[in-house]
Amino acid sequence: MKVIVPAKAQSSRVKDKNWRPFHEGRCLVDIKIEQLLRAFEPQDIFVSCDDESKRPIVERHGVHFLLRDPVFADDVTPWSDVVTHLVDTVPADPDEAVAWVEVVAPLFDAFQAVRDCWNTIEHEHDSLVTVSPVRQFLLDERGQGVNFNFGPWHPWSQDLPPLYSFESMAIMRKRDILKYNYVIGRKPFLFPIRGISIDIDEPFQFMLAQKIYAEMNS
Repeated sequence: MKVIVPAKAQSSRVKDKNWRPFHEGRCLVDIKIEQLLRAFEPQDIFVSCDDESKRPIVERHGVHFLLRDPVFADDVTPWSDVVTHLVDTVPADPDEAVAWVEVVAPLFDAFQAVRDCWNTIEHEHDSLVTVSPVRQFLLDERGQGVNFNFGPWHPWSQDLPPLYSFESMAIMRKRDILKYNYVIGRKPFLFPIRGISIDIDEPFQFMLAQKIYAEMNS
């Protein structure tokens, strides 16, 4: 199995999110590589970035740096095209699995468990995706219930139908990723994560994740 870690240089909402100091001088990319190295060999990990100056940060861990075409690091190119391009740059056989791992979830570190799970389900499912269950009463833009009904049909929260949020990691064979232009197939296995999960997308989430990570690693 190979691992692709997308880590573009700039972020539109959190300045230098992937590369600025996060904990004890280490950035989110440093932390994610360190976590991955507990489950993968360094030669199987590839970090994709559009800024050549980030290469030393990546290569000091002994993993590969892939220089990305800036076209695939802007906010205009369709996300599916970015996925296909990045995975296509990974030197893997078509039938080999590729793990897509986001750096913006520093609290997630269950890579060995996810990898072991893939080895048991890969013949029955075309992909694996880590998820968190959503137990909230959700409304759409019209104010209508998405997962519940108003009035006497309003359920208790424990009776809500299961919904899940995508969490930071997916596994799929390279040929299937290139076929579907995505990292989740038609028959995915949902791997529920345990504990706290924060997908950093806003400044307050960066600060919150910093505090929780520091407490967990003190």
